[in-house]
Amino acid sequence: MFTERRTRWFARVFSIATAVGLITMLDGDYSYRIQGNEVIVTAINQPFKFYTSLIVDLVLCFLTTWIGFFSKDRPNTGKR
Repeated sequence: MFTERRTRWFARVFSIATAVGLITMLDGDYSYRIQGNEVIVTAINQPFKFYTSLIVDLVLCFLTTWIGFFSKDRPNTGKR
C-alpha cells in the first residue's frame, strides 16, 4: 500500500488516539458527553452498544496502524 507522508502522520496520530480509547475501555465502560450530560456505557447495562463500539475501535486501530506504520511512500516517477 502506498500513501503520502501527511496521510501516514495523520494515521499514526489517529492510531495512537484509538489505542488510548481502547485502553480506557478495559475497565468495562466508557463515557461521552451529549448536550452537557455525561452518558456512561457499561458492558453489563448496555452490552450491544459497548461491544459494537469495541469492535469498531479495534477495526479503526488496526486500519490506522497499518496505514500509518506499515505503508510505504509513493514511488517517485520523475514527474513533479
